[in-house]
Amino acid sequence: MLLNRERAVELMERFSIDAVVAATRENVIYSSDFAPWGQAVHKYFQRPCFTIVPRRFDQKPALLIYPGEAAYLAAQQPCIDEIYTYGPERSMRYTAENPPTPEEERFVSVFSAGKCKGREPGEALARLLREKGLASSAIALDHEGMTQEFKSELHASLPDAKFHDASDLFRLIRMIKSDDEIARLRKACKLNESAVQAMYRAAAVGVSEFELSGEFYKQIGANGGVVGWQHLGSGRRSEGIFPASARKLERGDLLRTDVGVYFNAYHSDVCATGVVGEPTAKQRQLFAAGMKGIEACLERVKPGALPSEVLDGLNRGIKAGGVNQHKDFVGHTIGIEAREFPFEFAAPKKLSSPFLPPSTDVPLEEKMMINVHGGKAGVDRNLIIAGGLFSPRRWPGRENLTLARPSRNQKDSESDN
Repeated sequence: MLLNRERAVELMERFSIDAVVAATRENVIYSSDFAPWGQAVHKYFQRPCFTIVPRRFDQKPALLIYPGEAAYLAAQQPCIDEIYTYGPERSMRYTAENPPTPEEERFVSVFSAGKCKGREPGEALARLLREKGLASSAIALDHEGMTQEFKSELHASLPDAKFHDASDLFRLIRMIKSDDEIARLRKACKLNESAVQAMYRAAAVGVSEFELSGEFYKQIGANGGVVGWQHLGSGRRSEGIFPASARKLERGDLLRTDVGVYFNAYHSDVCATGVVGEPTAKQRQLFAAGMKGIEACLERVKPGALPSEVLDGLNRGIKAGGVNQHKDFVGHTIGIEAREFPFEFAAPKKLSSPFLPPSTDVPLEEKMMINVHGGKAGVDRNLIIAGGLFSPRRWPGRENLTLARPSRNQKDSESDN
């Protein structure tokens, strides 16, 4: 189960909340282990789904879906047993001679009698909350996934309930990862880093950025991942976060990438830097300073440390490496969203949410996930706290700035040498 139920209940008790209602796709996935396709395609509240998670354990969680999600629900295994729909009421029965598969049984069950709670989503959600005994309760709404008209309908249907705009409560719950989340994050990191390695192995004089980008996309797609973004630049284009272009690599080019991948809804963010051929003395110095910054960061990354302290470690490490450069950003949290609370590891920012601390400079805790970036060189580390320790993921040659092949084929490489 992705949901950190124990933490969710603890925070609901702290804020006197009786139930939370998820509405954004990320929070529906998080609270139900079900990934609706419609919310990824039909944006702006066209085909919403919801989960209800009560604080009391005798009030069972429920999932309310658009009927068009039934096939995807049948193909997955949500952690919620109570599944309901809205829209025109319909029925379905299995008539084939062969026994139904478990997937077919799950599909047909979505349309069982009593499963449809109303024609409109607001009507259905209000009815479901009423049936759960929550009609006069304090309910935290994932309001960023709802329209104002929808919330007004809920207020009118349940006048005795006390509703809170509480998407930030979900962010606070998700700050500490469950074991299932950590498992997905590890897979996402492994897939992303493996694809980056394959892309850099293909880098050589005469190869275009588009070709390298295609290799990365191929690796990700072949292993069930989805590319969220890809910054890829060579030569002078490595200075910024450009998308890939038709430019072909030349000897001496700096090649830098920053790529985001998600696997089973969970993200990974990887940076890498290399040189086609031998790096210059300046490139070596910058890269070495970036590595010193990273190592200084990791010395400070532990439970109880503040993001501002980790940033200070980066800057001290870079300066110790002989580069007089000050960074105002050292990384960010990551999870089912590319940046989770407390978002960036940077200078503290004031917050005014009723569910969040007064500042983003919150102490690190066990089972948080962070992504550390370091210096001009664009090196990074994906970090997961497990058992109180941060474990940086490394791949062989990560500290090596020279790309394996300075030209398109081995023959060219041999003649060049």
